[in-house]
Amino acid sequence: MLLRPAAKTTALLTAGLVVPALLTSMLAAPPAAGEPTAPAGATSVSTPDRADRAARAWLARGLSVDERADRLAAVMTREEKLQLFEANPSTPIPELGVPARKEKDGCCGVSLADAAETPTTGLPKSISLAATFNQRLARRYGLQIGREAWRTGFAGVTAPTSDLIRTPHFGRRGESFSEDPLLAGRLPAAVVEGVQQQPGVYSLAKHYVGNHQETSRQGVNQVIPERALHEIYARPWEHIVRSADPGAVMCAFQQVNGEYACANDHLLEDILKGAWNFPGWVSSDFNACPDYTAYTRGVDVCAPDLGSASVEQALADGTLSERRFEDMVHRILRTFFAQGVIDNPPPGTLDVPSQDVPGGLVPAFMLDEGARLARRVAGQGAVLLKNSARLLPLSPDDSVALIGPDADRYIDMFGSPSVPNPGRLSTIVDGVTGRSEAEVTHRPGGDTTRYGDTLGGAAPVPSGVLAPSGADGGQRGLRASYFLGFQGDNPRGAELVRVEDQVNHRTGTGGLIGFFGLNPSPAPLIPLPFAVQPMTALYEGTLTPAVTGTYRLGVRGMGTFRLAVDGQTLVARDQVGLQDHLEPIRLEAGQEYDIRLTYQPDAPRQCCGADVPGPTVRLAWEPPSADASPQIREAVQAAAQADVAVVVASTLEGEAADLHSLQLPQDQDRLIRAVARANPRTVVVLATGGPVLTPWLGRVGALLEAWIPGEQQGRAVADVLYGDVNPGGKLPVTFPASESQPREIGVENPSLQFNVPNPTTTFTEGVNVGYRGYDTRRLRPRFPFGHGLSYTTFGYSRLQVRDPRGRVDGRVSVRVRNTGRRTGTEVVQVYHGRLPNASTPPRQLVGWARVTLRPGRSTTVRIPLRTGRSDRLLAYWKVTGNRQGGRWVTPEGRVPIYVGSSSRDIRLTGTLRLD
Repeated sequence: MLLRPAAKTTALLTAGLVVPALLTSMLAAPPAAGEPTAPAGATSVSTPDRADRAARAWLARGLSVDERADRLAAVMTREEKLQLFEANPSTPIPELGVPARKEKDGCCGVSLADAAETPTTGLPKSISLAATFNQRLARRYGLQIGREAWRTGFAGVTAPTSDLIRTPHFGRRGESFSEDPLLAGRLPAAVVEGVQQQPGVYSLAKHYVGNHQETSRQGVNQVIPERALHEIYARPWEHIVRSADPGAVMCAFQQVNGEYACANDHLLEDILKGAWNFPGWVSSDFNACPDYTAYTRGVDVCAPDLGSASVEQALADGTLSERRFEDMVHRILRTFFAQGVIDNPPPGTLDVPSQDVPGGLVPAFMLDEGARLARRVAGQGAVLLKNSARLLPLSPDDSVALIGPDADRYIDMFGSPSVPNPGRLSTIVDGVTGRSEAEVTHRPGGDTTRYGDTLGGAAPVPSGVLAPSGADGGQRGLRASYFLGFQGDNPRGAELVRVEDQVNHRTGTGGLIGFFGLNPSPAPLIPLPFAVQPMTALYEGTLTPAVTGTYRLGVRGMGTFRLAVDGQTLVARDQVGLQDHLEPIRLEAGQEYDIRLTYQPDAPRQCCGADVPGPTVRLAWEPPSADASPQIREAVQAAAQADVAVVVASTLEGEAADLHSLQLPQDQDRLIRAVARANPRTVVVLATGGPVLTPWLGRVGALLEAWIPGEQQGRAVADVLYGDVNPGGKLPVTFPASESQPREIGVENPSLQFNVPNPTTTFTEGVNVGYRGYDTRRLRPRFPFGHGLSYTTFGYSRLQVRDPRGRVDGRVSVRVRNTGRRTGTEVVQVYHGRLPNASTPPRQLVGWARVTLRPGRSTTVRIPLRTGRSDRLLAYWKVTGNRQGGRWVTPEGRVPIYVGSSSRDIRLTGTLRLD
């Protein structure tokens, strides 16, 4: 993640307050370590020639990008070369025409958190793009990002996020693409191509490699078997590097097999720069280099702490050879020439001093183009998971109860994938209201989602039953008072007092990211400095239940908490790990109960700094019925009076936080059940970053996965609900049927390592990731990989398989017919079976084709089976010699071929022969 301290953080620093390691690390570099090495690189340092500088020989026509880079390097002074390694943004060298190395987060749109006056396009998140299975659309997606990055003054964008989705609990699943390495390679590669179609912009693809959990991401060691490393996790990157040639690659925070990814010579030197011959540069994630010896192990830019001063020190003490230094310089300059950064510098990148502010505005016509693209991607990526009795598409004449706490706001992720200032916003309330010709009534049904919801567990007590102490004007929630220091049960001298709708907080690194303007939720965060210092919080008010019954009331959290009801202690804990502590209590409807909760985050390793839990507390409950929430009751009443109910169920996900549970947060499961009881014509729209549990599936008429659908979410969702767009999206990930199913295939929930220092995650499932694992273990998921319904139907026939011969690819052809009454799009998927004489998964994706047909029409689709090194189809990695030795093997013999509409909906089978 590429961030700079916000103004408010700078103010705290100048005020002399203690700040977390995340912020202080921006100002202090780790000590040097290691022994001198002399890796291979470019030519040795030369003395600049003033005549050559004047002649500007690097601008001569007919030169290759390598020759141009060499000629420019030859006239640069040592000081000028060192400037290339400064923190983002670097200092430009205008007299040589070298712009600043100025980069911005932009996986799903350019993220300008510090420039509210500069809107950019908020595209649907990458998983939505992956669900389209549309590489052409992915290139257009990347081009929009590249164009807007250039317009706003950035030469590099950290796009795409190319982390394979190993676990459905992965906090960054929404900004990633797929659990399948082929889909997770081809779609990001197309995005890279699109970004780099814009002259003057390069793609900084992330996070190579092993970035598959956010929990303890700066200390976790991912133990990945060599075969799985090549077949599953490195394979998408090989396709990205070989076919799309990104200007730069970002290495990850994690350790891989005992070495940090940003100091891992096997990953960086042996594979990326060696086997794949990657010519660009490797940049670290934010302070992800353990020390400056990383420069000798394959990293070219360590940012921001280990910048130019560290490079200079490494050269001075002999850790870094001149040859390696010149190689680093060459790689940066080569990308600058290859991607047109020097020939077409973004606005402001030649200005001195260079600042991390936009170089210009995105023009209105470009924002309009972005809005149309966002709507198209969201529509094509929406996946229809269920449609009983053809409830969808809706009739415009149906009155609608539109329900959901986030249906009337911009649904986005937090952290680097966030696009805080969308240029053309349409909420789901806007979209449905604009499309329907009947009455549309919106009821939230609960409180908005927030970062604290990633903690899972018992639901937070909703604002609808809470009132703050001393409040007037109908405020809902509790009075929150914050004190510096661990003060016990009777704190004194509040530094801050405010009303909060819920007690539902998580801090840590992800919470701190919110102070950079990268948290879209309007819910309150524990403010600075309390989020990063020893503190005590006091929450006071009343709870007025709506129904009489036995409740379970208490706290989910870590640290010391004391909960009193009407002056009597209900829960008192000094909690080391994260747990629920709920106690039964009889409450009467309409009666006010005094609530007093004191809290301090004083568990071991909890406070304070980066990559630690920080304040973690929730006032939680399990009510006797849905009627206990006035907000749910209002939603149910609206649903009962409407022709159809549409529930928008959402999550808030992002950086530095894996999901503790796949259940919907904010008691939305209870909300959906209650609405479905009131109206059998209930549609659920999921606005989530990935799979969730659906325990109410049998009670609702239709289910649509809209993912995190971008700035045009309202119009795009309405397009699908009303049939203006026939859903053609397919799941790029498996939806498990239970919380335990991923564990059954060998994938533990990474959030179980919450507050575990330097944990180890062992990839015991090997190559059986995602649907491969479900097939191997013969488990039935809720929805399989590749699944997606339509408002029409398709028939398959006439399968033909052409075997590969030498350098001629194999091919599968099949006749597809639209057998329904609507025009629609089908994604024909081809899988191969077990390879001969090898232990491989039962099915693996080898290709697909999108086809759009009018009713009654048919066509023959032809899907090539490319066996080249970019895709590594029909081959497996055979480990030989030592732990890191091995080679790709394409065995000889017959291989089953499966063609269908999903990994479990196989329509035709055939056989391919490998010689």
